[in-house]
Parts: sequence; structure tokens; C-alpha cells
Amino acid sequence: MKIKDAFSTYGKQIDAYTDKIRTLTKQKHTLEDKLKDDPDDAETLKKDYDKLELSIRSLEEKRDKYSAFTEKVMEQEINLHNMLVAKQQADAYDKAAKDMEKCMNVAAKYGRGEKVPAKDLQKLMQMYPELYKLAAAQRMMSELKDKKHKSEWEDEEDQPTDVSVSDEVAETEVTAEAPKPAET
Repeated sequence: MKIKDAFSTYGKQIDAYTDKIRTLTKQKHTLEDKLKDDPDDAETLKKDYDKLELSIRSLEEKRDKYSAFTEKVMEQEINLHNMLVAKQQADAYDKAAKDMEKCMNVAAKYGRGEKVPAKDLQKLMQMYPELYKLAAAQRMMSELKDKKHKSEWEDEEDQPTDVSVSDEVAETEVTAEAPKPAET
């Protein structure tokens, strides 16, 4: 069962139990009033009152069992979400470090007077304008060379798009043991 399905299924069941408990509690209060008003029929009313009390307790136990399960699912969801966000952040830092390395390579090559692809220079200008200015100043003092280089970013052009963390979490299988859903 997926996390999103667990919340849907067991949330509805918890709501149903809560509604039944509310209805039985109202009936119980009505019986309490009748007990006060009609002490002669107290023995019969007391049996009905006890039955309602037992039914309410039984429903509360079932609801609490389902609530405990949904709490475990929520804990799993939060932990998974935090883990995926941390992974995304680590991936972003890793990509930023790789981009910085590529920009440093482009700046070094350009500063030495070598030919670099225009899109690499554009990326260098966008990401690190000060580094570009330094490389351009160094280039003015260097001999221009005919050495050409491939783009530093060629391998990144066909990267797949990322799935959102929320979607990935919702589609994850629940690890907690689920209680058997009640028949409605």
C-alpha cells in the first residue's frame, strides 16, 4: 500500500469510527437523561446504557489502532521526505561544485589564449562574472593560440527532469504493518 493510499483508506475509516462514536455518545447522553427522569425503568435503561458504553469503547479501540497506524505512516512520510530533500540538496551542491570546476577550466583555458566554445564563455559570464573578467584580462596579456576545446557542459544536455519530492513520497510503499480495513 502506498503512503497516499494509506492516508486515504485509514483516514476515511477513522472518520467513520469518529462519527459512530459521536452518534453513540449522543444516544448515551439521551439515556442518561432518561435515567434521571424515569428511575422506575432504570434497570432496562441501564442495560442499554452499558451496551452503548461497550460499543463506544470498542469503536474507540479500533479508531485508536487505525490512528496509531496513520501516525507511523506519517512518521515514515516525514522521514522519507527529509531524506529526499537532503539528497536533493546534496545533489545540488555536487552540481554546483562541478559547475564551478568547469567554469575554472574554461577561465583557465580562455585566459591562456585558447579557443573555448561561446556557450562555455556565456555560462562563465552568467555564473561567475568576476572570474570571466579576470580570464579576459589574462587573455589580453597572453598569446592567442589555435588550440580548440570541447564544451565543458556537453554531457549535461540530455539530463532527465527530476520528480518532485512530494510525488516521490506519496508513491512510496508503507513499511508499517497495516491493520485490516473495516468493512463499511
